[in-house]
Amino acid sequence: GYKIRVRTPQRFCEEYNQSEGKILIPSSYESTADHKIYMGCIPTNMDEKRIREICEAFGMLRSFNLRKDPDNPEKHKGFAFFEYVEEKVTDRAVKALNGLDIGDKKLKVQRASIGQKVAPLQTSNPVNTGFLNNVPSEKKITIPRWAMEASKVVQLLNILTPEDLM
Repeated sequence: GYKIRVRTPQRFCEEYNQSEGKILIPSSYESTADHKIYMGCIPTNMDEKRIREICEAFGMLRSFNLRKDPDNPEKHKGFAFFEYVEEKVTDRAVKALNGLDIGDKKLKVQRASIGQKVAPLQTSNPVNTGFLNNVPSEKKITIPRWAMEASKVVQLLNILTPEDLM
């Protein structure tokens, strides 16, 4: 078979830069998840400019991402992620913004939990959950317990033929 190396954009940029001797890593990849901030319970009638102004009251922003509604790009989903250029501002901003009354809502502001592992859903019998409920019992296969565990490894089979590479 053919082997395909899949890398995260950051890892790809790092390897590419080392091989080419150029610095192409975007600044968004240089930041650490430890200083990213989550802001939730944002009133949906509030515009992006006003939300950004509230965040910028504590310092210059390195990144700001207000999540848009895919069905209506004019509206947002009511939460954002942002990060300050000066990392020491993070705790002060979280403390001041968390619980702030805006309209009829109170903002929920905390450090973002990017990359943290979520506890797996515990079920009594994982084979009898989800889409497998619709599979007849004679067609079900036994799935080993280790295959049900979260993993960083993904195996992709039959996605390319030799003709695709020519």
